[in-house]
Amino acid sequence: MERGYSKAVFLLILLYIGISGAYNLKKYSWNWVESTPKEAYLWIHPNCTDPTAPEEEQMDAIQSAYNTWYFVGTNFNFTYGGQSTENYFNPHNNQNDMCWNPGSCPGHPRAGATTQVWVFVGNKESIAQADVVFWDGYWVWSTATTPDSDKVDVESVALHELGHVLGLGNVTNTIPVMYESLAVGQTKRNLASDDIDGMKAIYGLVVSIPNGSNTWNVGTLYSITWGHDGVSDSVNILLNRNYPNVSGWKKIYSITLNDGIQPWTPTVPPSDSCRVRVESANNTFVYDASDANFTVAGYTVTSPNDSGVVWRVDENRLITWTSLGVTGGVDILLIRNYPDVSRVDTLFSNTSNDGFQLWTVTSPVSWHCRMKVQNDNDDNNYDISDNDFRIAPPIR
Repeated sequence: MERGYSKAVFLLILLYIGISGAYNLKKYSWNWVESTPKEAYLWIHPNCTDPTAPEEEQMDAIQSAYNTWYFVGTNFNFTYGGQSTENYFNPHNNQNDMCWNPGSCPGHPRAGATTQVWVFVGNKESIAQADVVFWDGYWVWSTATTPDSDKVDVESVALHELGHVLGLGNVTNTIPVMYESLAVGQTKRNLASDDIDGMKAIYGLVVSIPNGSNTWNVGTLYSITWGHDGVSDSVNILLNRNYPNVSGWKKIYSITLNDGIQPWTPTVPPSDSCRVRVESANNTFVYDASDANFTVAGYTVTSPNDSGVVWRVDENRLITWTSLGVTGGVDILLIRNYPDVSRVDTLFSNTSNDGFQLWTVTSPVSWHCRMKVQNDNDDNNYDISDNDFRIAPPIR
């Protein structure tokens, strides 16, 4: 996916203002990441100039902050990526940096830290990169257990900014970590219930089945299952038969109960590039999808399949089909008056699933014929040609 710049700038102002609030979800997240749990790697430049905050303690403070988010226990995890050399936002280095800058935030000189988020072009719900800058030109920083009254606590600010990296916005309730400001000398190193609820609301959905390497047969009943901690509203369930084509997602269930299970019987066409996505019906950027492709196994009739086809009695014609993920032989049937299936002729039973079968066309004639190929051991797993074809009288 191509990266694009998003004007998502979050400022932590060091003063007190606020009334009531809960959590605030931004419209982007890391839910596109294909793993369980999802991971965002962080690179840290421990370049704070205060000699009372040595590099090792800066690293420890930031890592403690991202571990606090991890211990919420959602489908997300921050992971240390390595030490960085950045000291400002850099959308072109393909890494999530946390660093100090020797100046003050442009336009907001009293800001303690700033987070900028970049999203993918054409997919503005997916975070491509997020950088955090602590401003070293105005504030004095502390990594002590109890910061002096004239210093700003690194861990508390890191915890807040990492909330923005997750996809959480500022709130006006003064209790949560995501409150929009922090006082000098104050520590806020523990998440409040609103912070936890916000993270769960973004990363609480976890698709468990199918989650890769499954083979599900057309016509057989299975259960799509998912975890749903913290997401209380209804969900949509979507299927993509051509992943990673982002335009391939199609709803198979709309506004269904978020109870963690949905019976589903796969339909044609078969594909080995399928994924299931479960998303919040009210916030579609809150979702999870299968981590790897699974297979919908079945058949596709390829001839006769086009509209306008005419086969004449006594002609030799080749019936063709493709198959994916199925074993055993096939039965080939002819529906003479589609969609009326009361007249179905079995042309071949338990023939080889080699994709072709020569047939000498038989009467009676009909304008509305369709060909059906099905598994000889499972008559629910089949495909029917897409268009009517005609069986016409022989040429005399």
